[in-house]
Amino acid sequence: MKIISHLSSPNFDSSRQFYKVFNFKTLHEDELGEYISDGKYIFLINKNRKGRNGLICYVEDIEKYTSIYNSIYDSEHDGTFIQDPNGIRILLKPLDDYPLLDSFDKSLSTFGNPFGMGIETIDIEESIKFWKELGFIPPEGAPISNGYIGLKNQNFELTLYRYGVCPHSFNNPSYTYFNGKEANPIIIKKIRESGITISEEIDIFNNNNFIDNVIMKDPGGTGFFIFND
Repeated sequence: MKIISHLSSPNFDSSRQFYKVFNFKTLHEDELGEYISDGKYIFLINKNRKGRNGLICYVEDIEKYTSIYNSIYDSEHDGTFIQDPNGIRILLKPLDDYPLLDSFDKSLSTFGNPFGMGIETIDIEESIKFWKELGFIPPEGAPISNGYIGLKNQNFELTLYRYGVCPHSFNNPSYTYFNGKEANPIIIKKIRESGITISEEIDIFNNNNFIDNVIMKDPGGTGFFIFND
């Protein structure tokens, strides 16, 4: 399986500009939209307003998944949509359709070090079941610790958070960037200097009312957690 993060864009040019400001690298553009990278993950900014935030999964056998889940074929995306228990849309496409794009071994964007996609869920057990069937595996023997659990499909990381664990806003899905206590204030300063509005300033994780974490949201509603740890 190959995975690309799928970004909706009510205004394609505004979405492109958002990612350009924060130094996501443009890789390629085709009829679906523009492919960009933060250095670890690849994202597609979808030109089609019917696109929804989620994932594109390129698989060897689409029927393997459509036989388990309710699905709908979408001719405009030339693929089949399924949906996780939290409403996250997954577009299934043949593995041979995966675009050959540049890969990198370092973080590129202003947001810092990518740590994967997060989903908030009211039924974490059912969500684990769904994503395991899709090929995402938790560490062997790993429990649901402090209300969340990490899963992985090759190099794509996914964290499921039980509703109520995160004391801040949470758009599904969101992406986390962990930068450490020294680097994160520098990154937050750069974000402020960009002129793009910070969606949420967070001071709840320290005792000094110091804003040490922030959340950004792109024009399509995808959240980006720029956190220290």
